[in-house]
Amino acid sequence: MLLHCSLHPCFPGMKVSKLPLAGLCLLNLLVLWQIVTQPAIFAARSSSGQNSTQAKHTASPPNIIVILTDDLGLAELAYMPRLKEYLADQGMTFSNFFVATSLCCPSRASILRGQYPQNTSVHTNAPPHGGFQTFFGLGKEDETVAVWLQQAGYRTGLIGKYMNGYPHTAPMTYIPPGWDEFVAYHENSNNEELLRYYEYSLNVNGTLEKYGTRVKEYSTDVFTRHAQRFIESSLETSQPFFLYFATHAPHLPSTPARRDSRLFPSERAPRSPSFNEADVSDKPAHIRSMQRLGKRAIASLDREFRNRIRSLQAVDRSIAKLVGLLQERHALDNTYIFFSSDNGYHLGEHRLRSGKTLPYEEDLRVPLIVRGPQIPINVTVARLAVNIDLAPTWLELANATAQDLDGRSLVPLLHAKPIASWRNSFGFSFGKYEFEPSGAAAAPSPNYVANLETRISKGQAIPFYIGLRSRAYSFVEYSTGELELYDLRADPYQLQNIASAASRWLIQQLRQRARALASCQADTCRVLEDAPMLPLDPTPTATLTFTPTNTHTPTATDTPTATPTFTPTSTPTHTETPTYTPTLPDTATPTATPTPSVTPTHTHTPTNTETPTATPTDTATSTPMDTETPTATPTDTDTPTPSSTPE
Repeated sequence: MLLHCSLHPCFPGMKVSKLPLAGLCLLNLLVLWQIVTQPAIFAARSSSGQNSTQAKHTASPPNIIVILTDDLGLAELAYMPRLKEYLADQGMTFSNFFVATSLCCPSRASILRGQYPQNTSVHTNAPPHGGFQTFFGLGKEDETVAVWLQQAGYRTGLIGKYMNGYPHTAPMTYIPPGWDEFVAYHENSNNEELLRYYEYSLNVNGTLEKYGTRVKEYSTDVFTRHAQRFIESSLETSQPFFLYFATHAPHLPSTPARRDSRLFPSERAPRSPSFNEADVSDKPAHIRSMQRLGKRAIASLDREFRNRIRSLQAVDRSIAKLVGLLQERHALDNTYIFFSSDNGYHLGEHRLRSGKTLPYEEDLRVPLIVRGPQIPINVTVARLAVNIDLAPTWLELANATAQDLDGRSLVPLLHAKPIASWRNSFGFSFGKYEFEPSGAAAAPSPNYVANLETRISKGQAIPFYIGLRSRAYSFVEYSTGELELYDLRADPYQLQNIASAASRWLIQQLRQRARALASCQADTCRVLEDAPMLPLDPTPTATLTFTPTNTHTPTATDTPTATPTFTPTSTPTHTETPTYTPTLPDTATPTATPTPSVTPTHTHTPTNTETPTATPTDTATSTPMDTETPTATPTDTDTPTPSSTPE
């Protein structure tokens, strides 16, 4: 029996649609448990709490800078010494930060609006259920963090990549609402390849500008100069500023700046236990169909990895330049700097070639590093955080408000405040997931089987899915009806799918929770996220008691119980490469309860061009400006053939 409604009669304000009535009974109990055990918290949420985010600051509003990379994996962090020195060592690292969708446009929509994809209406990179065209056509740009912060008195700037498909269906020089400064990649067709590192077009505040192949036209450097000018001009005013600085690196073709094109000649893609997985008989059909990677495929992945870390060197220099400028202008102490990525990236894990969109840790887990006022130095936080939390966080820091946010502010974690309650799980998805009237998953496309491996590499053959991720396990339901369930404490690399061994009752409960998260809105999302999680070996009566298994008061520095760690697979040859082991990535084989290392060993001393007491120049010291023969791609034997999920 189905209950098809927007408001459940027992709980006004709870928005759930097309869920089996039995599933709603479980959800009702979850909500009731929160109301009974934590009435003050629930009441605060329902009135103004996190649905209408507002800070309680009395000091002058801080500046906020967001550095958003494109397709950044976790292993690459080890090759960014300035990121470590100027941000991680001076702030907070989130070791369990995830995206709600591992794909560019849906993730960027979630970041800008603080919502799950079902509420941004952007599920993919192109119409009818995604892309800029959908975001623009549905008027979703009228309510974004740019609009909200501008209304709160902020000077706002977007520099770099906006959304996939921009500006199609809009005027050619269209500037979205809320941006005082707008410098963005401009596509004159639906060809993603136009988002290049050389030879590209930008919309610069309503004027189209074309860039060529000269050294100084490398896109990351161009964006950095625009960012510096925005900061300079903003500091001349009395307004606080919000800068959204979105690089193309390290996205394919991962073209490095020419000065970096020969670095790291012997580096390899990480060889985690899931790399080129030997036995995938437990995986869904789209993974089982993949052959093990051969020598040529692995060599291609290694070349791509080298170019990825090369392309990130310009981003790393940008971090030093922006921090240097802020310090030079005495603005650093009142500026928050966030560093993250729109999605993760796989390079050979589970036999997959390079790409994203899969429901595995490599694709969903991304870095989040933050420095700023009142943030403890060199601290790692293990709480579950999601990209839908970024907009509520920026709003609270800016003392601004917005309605119908699904995420929650990270400010209590950033400022190391005691926290009475925090999420136990979150939802993730790919594609517009729909159900048949019976409640079963919709049938797959008739083209699902044809040319499977080729289409997987392009992100076209992955069945739509929804999922549920807690600290202990990950559950996935595909549109084909296939399931995945991983015990992340014992199996952090997701080598053994235990869905077939789990009880039917447990699978039913997980499916209902995942479907509820895939259709929730605002307060309802946070109630579902905060509800206690079932153990992997429960008895059916476990859902009737809802006794929390952890009654201690959590702190911001709780240690995660199973976070894999990544290290470079060989010693980098470049003298500026750090040797520290980052908290987030993964090559070491973990035990059942590994504890990540948080003690860096990197002792690199920055050169004068990196020192944040003066703004470094843009000119490479090893290659004079504009003296090379113009080419669109550096003369690098490691340039890979694109095989990633198109953005």
